[in-house]
Amino acid sequence: MLFRSYQWQSSLDNTTFTNINGATALNYQPGALTATTYYRQMQNASGVCGGPLPTNIVSITVGAFPALIPGTIGNNQSLCTGDTPAMLNATPPANGTQPVYQWQSSLDNATFTNIAGATALNYQPGAMTATTYFRQMQNAQSTCGGPLPTNVVTITVNPLLLVGSIGANQSICEGQIPALLTGVPPSNGTSPVYQWQSSLNNVTFTNITGATSLNYQPGAITATTYFRQLQNASGTCGGPLSTNVVTISFNPNLIAGSISANQSVCAGQTPALLNGIPPVNGTSPVYQWQSSLNNVTFNNISGATALNYQPGSLAATTYFRLSQNASGTCGGPVFTNTVTITVNPLPVPTITGPASACVNSTGNVYTTQTGMTGYTWTVTGGAITAGATTNSITVTWNTTGAQTVSVNYNTPAGCTATSPAVYNVTVNPLPVPTITG
Repeated sequence: MLFRSYQWQSSLDNTTFTNINGATALNYQPGALTATTYYRQMQNASGVCGGPLPTNIVSITVGAFPALIPGTIGNNQSLCTGDTPAMLNATPPANGTQPVYQWQSSLDNATFTNIAGATALNYQPGAMTATTYFRQMQNAQSTCGGPLPTNVVTITVNPLLLVGSIGANQSICEGQIPALLTGVPPSNGTSPVYQWQSSLNNVTFTNITGATSLNYQPGAITATTYFRQLQNASGTCGGPLSTNVVTISFNPNLIAGSISANQSVCAGQTPALLNGIPPVNGTSPVYQWQSSLNNVTFNNISGATALNYQPGSLAATTYFRLSQNASGTCGGPVFTNTVTITVNPLPVPTITGPASACVNSTGNVYTTQTGMTGYTWTVTGGAITAGATTNSITVTWNTTGAQTVSVNYNTPAGCTATSPAVYNVTVNPLPVPTITG
C-alpha cells in the first residue's frame, strides 16, 4: 500500500524554513499573521526514493496592500406603488484591480440580503410596492478589508393619495350668501395643500383665486354653481385629486303669473271661468285660489287648486286671487292680481196707480221705477193705450172685476227680477141709475 506523508513549513525570510507543529495534513489553514510569511510543504511517499522533497513556495504578504476604498451608488428616489425605479448607478472601488460586486437590498435598512444575479456595477430594480434600501458590496484584488459596502440608497414607495371630501349641497335665494363649504383633509400623506374650484356646468372647473384653505366661504352667486376641491399631500402619489362635487342651487325670486277677468253678474248668476297664467319661472307650479268679501281678508277655497277656477253662483260682490308657488324659486307662495266679480242685486219693481177704476174708463196711469230698460207691461181686463215700453203706461179698463197690472224690466247692470211685480186693480161696473116717482 502506498503511504504519503506531509509536513508544512514556514519562513520569514524565504531561506530558513521550520516545521509547523501539527501541520501534517494535505491542506493548511494559517493563523493570523503579523509579517510576510513564506510557506512550503515537505512531501514523502513509501516505495519511492529521494524524499522528503519540498513543494513550491507560497508567500502571504502582510501590509503590502492598501485598505479597499469602496465606490458609491446613487441616487435616492421617490415613486408610486407599482412603478419601476430608475437604474441604480455605481462607481467602482477607488483602488485595487479586478473589482467584484454584489447588490443587496433591505426593507428595514438593517438586515441586507444579496440580490440573486445582481453582480454588475449597475443595477435595475423591478417594480416596487414598499420602500426599499439598496447597497453594493465591493471587493478588489490587491486591497485589504474587502468586501465593503457602499453608501445606502433609499427608494421610497409612496401610496396613492386618499382624497378627503367637502360638504354640503345648498339651495339659496337671490341675494343670499351661501353657508361655509367645509373640507375633510386627505386620509394619508403630510402637509396637505388645497385648491378650490368652481363650475357653472359641472364639467369645466376653474381655480378660485386665493381659495387655498381647507374650508371656503363663497360669495353671493347669481346662478347655480358647482364646487370641488383639489387636494394633494407629501408622501403620496396620484395627486392632486378632486373631492366630490357640492352643488349650490341658485333659486330666483318667484315671478307670479296673473288671473282674469273682472266680471259683473246678477245675484244668483254663475260667473264665467276665471283663467290663470302660470308663474314666469320655476317648475312644478302649485296653485290655491282664494276669495274675499272685503278685498282684505282672503280665505282658501277648498279644492280650488287648479290653474283655472269656476266660481259658483254668488250672492255678493266677491274678490278672487290665486296663490302661486314653484320649485326652484324663492319668496313663494306669492299672489296674483285680484279679480273682482261684482254681484248686482235683482230689482224689485213696484207699481203705483189707481187701484180702483170704472169699466171703460180711460187715462188710468200706472208707473214703475225710472232709468231701467226693457220694460215689459201686462194688463188683464184692459188695454194699454200708451207707454208700453216706458216706466209709465196708460190703461183703458174694459172688463169689470179683479184685474191686474204687472211689470218687469232690466236694471242698468242687466239684472231682471225673478218675477214681475203684480198690482191688483178692481174694475167697477158703471152705475145703472133708476128713477122712481
